[in-house]
Amino acid sequence: MNNSTILIVDDEPGVRHSFNMVLKEDYRLFFAENGAAALDVFKQKHVDLVLLDILLPDQDGLVLLKELKESEPETEIIMVSALKEISSAVRAMKLGAFDYITKPFEVDELLSVVKRALERKKLQKEIVYLREELERVQPFEAMVGHSAQMKAVFNLISRVAQAQGPGAILVQGESGTGKELVARAIHNRSQRSDQPFVVTNCAAIPATLMESELFGYSKGAFTGALENRSGKLEMADEGTLFLDDIDLLDINMQARLLRVLQEKEYEKVGSDRVVNVDIKFIAASNKDLRQLVTKGKFREDLFYRLNVFPIELPPLRERKEDIPELLDYFLSQNRKSNGLPSKSFTEKAVQALMDYDWPGNVRELENFVERLFIVSQGTVIRQEDVLPLQRRNTRRENQTLKKAVADFERQHIKAVLHSVDGRRGEAAKILGIHRNTLTAKINDLEIVV
Repeated sequence: MNNSTILIVDDEPGVRHSFNMVLKEDYRLFFAENGAAALDVFKQKHVDLVLLDILLPDQDGLVLLKELKESEPETEIIMVSALKEISSAVRAMKLGAFDYITKPFEVDELLSVVKRALERKKLQKEIVYLREELERVQPFEAMVGHSAQMKAVFNLISRVAQAQGPGAILVQGESGTGKELVARAIHNRSQRSDQPFVVTNCAAIPATLMESELFGYSKGAFTGALENRSGKLEMADEGTLFLDDIDLLDINMQARLLRVLQEKEYEKVGSDRVVNVDIKFIAASNKDLRQLVTKGKFREDLFYRLNVFPIELPPLRERKEDIPELLDYFLSQNRKSNGLPSKSFTEKAVQALMDYDWPGNVRELENFVERLFIVSQGTVIRQEDVLPLQRRNTRRENQTLKKAVADFERQHIKAVLHSVDGRRGEAAKILGIHRNTLTAKINDLEIVV
């Protein structure tokens, strides 16, 4: 049975029974014997398709059709009637009905029209997803590296991607290490690869908007909600949802996300209708979530729900043997995107790039290669072309030395002050400096006496 839901609205028990016999093996079914009961089900349950009798005991089926489409335009509706009335069929189509069938129905005809209606609904969801995600798709092959660390990551990706259970995946690593690429690689190698891969960056969405972004909202849920809107959860149904920078998710939203992970259901903002979803969750963070849990900034129960399959990405400084391969890959990408002749690095230039620690990791390297590809003269990139990077590395080393000296001074001055019970005059004599100099250092080094 797939995850699609169908609401059957008909006042005849025999008709409802017939629909049930034909459809129960393939779909989740709800039933209503009149318009009022249909509205109750529609408000409480997530419905993908409605089989709606045109003649109901309490209201006109076409009136109910209009009301349902205004409430949930994405829900498909097939009208059902004992008579094939052309005028009624035309009116139904104008009001948004997908198709029109007559009773008694042919089983093959019913199955065909139901399948086509649900395929259109799925296609509409994919169109929405593609509009938002088309520019973000990157192939698994964009992950480059032959180091032992990356081989271990590739192996773990392949194994985790084949897991069929509901376990979530937590990808952790410094900024720029390729956490989204890992998530896409897992999705592309899973059995969900033909379903949406939906990205939500928790750092880019204000906390006040995150609820409607994830869960969607119903028309009238708040000022400005002029129509129903699907959230990321609905878009990702049967596919994968990637939650980047999960550590920045508001603590209240963490509780709501935990419920989705546990119960596989949620409600849109402004609606009490429960929507069931089947989603593979992948979360990512450049922070140590265990430490955030200890500090009370991240829910412990959510952490354990997300950390079923942990993947740690190494920083580039710990796998520098991958840099030559990454350089070749980024040069090739730039040649294709800019339409310029091929370029290459000299051995000294490559060594200079390998001597740098790359605090921004692979993303920093990618951006630097793009800049070099455009501004360097000729087809060879030489050591002098990367001198700005070397100077930056020297500044980093100097800053590190300066910090080390400051740390030593701070600890030594604190120890001397402690030995003389904080008397600055005596401490200055022991340190061999003027009292005013000592006072200035205490202020500069932020020493608490």
